Formats: sequence, C-alpha cells, structure tokens
Amino acid sequence: MADLQRALAALVASLATPVRRAVDLERALRVDKKLAWQVFRLAASSHPVAEVQNLPARPSIDRLLAAARKQQVPASILHQVETSFQRLDRFMLVHTGDREGLVSLLSGFGGRSDEQFKQRTRKTMFRAASHFWGMHAKLLVRTSIFHAKPGPDYFEDSVLIQAAVDLQRLRASQATDVVMMMRTRTDPIVPGMPGTAPIRHPPELLTQFCSGPLPEIFSPPSSAAEPSAPLETRLRLPPGRTGAATVYSMQMHERISNSLQIDYYGRTFVTVPTEVLVWELLLPVGWSNPSTVRGAMYGCREHPEQAFNERPADRTPQQETVEYLGVLDRVPPIEGSPRHPDAVQQVLESHGWLDVRYDVYRCRVDYPVLHTVMALRVDALPR
Repeated sequence: MADLQRALAALVASLATPVRRAVDLERALRVDKKLAWQVFRLAASSHPVAEVQNLPARPSIDRLLAAARKQQVPASILHQVETSFQRLDRFMLVHTGDREGLVSLLSGFGGRSDEQFKQRTRKTMFRAASHFWGMHAKLLVRTSIFHAKPGPDYFEDSVLIQAAVDLQRLRASQATDVVMMMRTRTDPIVPGMPGTAPIRHPPELLTQFCSGPLPEIFSPPSSAAEPSAPLETRLRLPPGRTGAATVYSMQMHERISNSLQIDYYGRTFVTVPTEVLVWELLLPVGWSNPSTVRGAMYGCREHPEQAFNERPADRTPQQETVEYLGVLDRVPPIEGSPRHPDAVQQVLESHGWLDVRYDVYRCRVDYPVLHTVMALRVDALPR
C-alpha cells in the first residue's frame, strides 16, 4: 500500500496541470469522478493502509494507466504503479482471496478509522438482516424516566416509553412479532430497611401517537415459577407497506429501588433491524453528574446475551453519538418522529410529574448491528 501510494503520488505530481482536488485530477486525466477520487485520496494519504477500501479495481487501474499515457506521464512512473498494484493483487490472492477479505484483514490498521466505510457496511447488514428476519424499522426510540415516590420511605419509580417508527413486516409467510418489555433490578432486602418488591405494570399502547393499522396485541402466558420475570407483550403487524405502523407504548415499574443509585442507565438489545436507534434518559435535576454521561455499543459473538456485561473487550465500533441536552421542561424533537416530545409530555402529565425539571441525556447510533447492546450511563450525584 505504501509503494502504491508513492507511485500514485508521483503520477499526480508529473501531470502538466497542478492537482489540488480530485476534480482537478478528473479533468487532467479525463477519467470518471469515482476513479479520480480514489486515486487522489490514495495519493494524498499519510495512512495508505487505512485507504484499502478505496482501492481501484483492476479494470480501473488499466483505465488510469491508459489515460496517464495520453498525458505523457513517464513510463517509469507508470511501471511503478503497475508493479505496485500487481504486488498488492498477489498479496490479496494469497492471504484473503478477494477485495472484501483484504478490507476485513486490514481493518483497524493505518492510524485512523473510516467511519463512512463502517456505516456503509452496517447499512448493508441492515438490508440483509431486514430480508432475512422479515422486519425493519425506520427509527427505534427508548425514553427512560426516573422519579422519586413521595412518602416517608424512599422509593424510585421508572417509566419506559418505547417507539417504533415505520415498523414494517416484510414477509407475508412469516408472522414476525415485536416484543415490548422492560427490565429493572430488584434491591436485596436489607435488615432495618423496607425490601423492594417492584410493582410491574404491563406495557400499554399510547394510541394517540400510533399511526397505521394498530398491531395485533397478545401476551405469552406468564410463568408462575418466575414471578419476577419481566412482563412481556407481543405485537404482530399485517405484512407489506400497507401494514407499516408507528407504535408508541409505555410501561411503568414502581418501587424499583429503595436506595440512592451509583449510576443510572438504559440498555437495549437490538432485535429489530433499524436505521436509527435512540436512547434517552430523563433524570430529575440533582440526581446525576452530566459530565459523566457515556454511551457505547457492545457485542459478543460467542454468547450474544453476555453483551449486557459491558466488558471493554466487547465494545463495538458503531459510532454512537452521546449528548447531554441540558435541563429541560420538554425533550427536544427527534428527527423522524416529530410527535415524540408530545408523547413524553403526556406520559409525564399522566403520572403527575410535570412539575419536575429533568436533565436529559440522549444516545444515537445509525444502523446498529443486530444482537448488540446499546448502553447509556451517567453517574449519580450524592444526595
């Protein structure tokens, strides 16, 4: 790659017309825009291994050499380009077999990361997973709201709002279901303190914020042997575009904790192929330290469920964006779901929590990989 970079840089420098941009190279050699961009980027790179995904294909190199000959580029430079590319081709044949294999082999080397390439890869995975699993969504949102219950004993409640925007079942022959559920921890019983026995309410639709045909709703039989198991509700959509829907729901767990927390978090396991995933945390002002907010995606190939352990070794490069949005009376809108702030506002009103001001945190990732976990965390402040 370094040899090819030097050879292409020499080719560009030998042209009669100065080349400062890819478009200059396109005009000087009279080649197509894509090839000019690839050559310019490789020639100018200080980390050529990181540009492996931008390598021109063999026919493109042949076109480049033919165009360079017409512009009287010295034969010695053309020979350097040809020789370097042949060496790279041989390496690819022996060690990886094809271009995609070479990109995978060298991923992570070169001193920088090409996020645009990674996102294209995840977009390809999204399309393939949508076809394979028979379902996809335009946007998935999870908004978790925490609140302290008034009274002599300290208890915290939590409400989870879940939104699936443009949720679509793609295959008529496959009855794909979507699961709505919420997990919260249970405090151990401490002598002298009231034990926490969470009150787990089932999910319910926020019908005024739903669009399209409402899905069929059913619940699997609960297990008497596991009374602490999370309540689960399933949705089933009719197939095709006419069955696509935006579905808003909420679920409340009361008495989730009887003690102040070390940190607050929201996590979700990606089970629906989606273009965008967003997690929000709404914490009463004074509960959390905004400077500590962090988000990450985790995945474990061998044991997917272990991604919830959030081990550093399982962190995946999915380019999450984490923001502290400030102290707000209303959450900001989310692109793709303009009524989201209204849904959050209604849930706050229905629980009598409108008089509370919240620190709002938000994490977003585009084209999250299936069966990975998004985690958003922020440290608690002493109270």
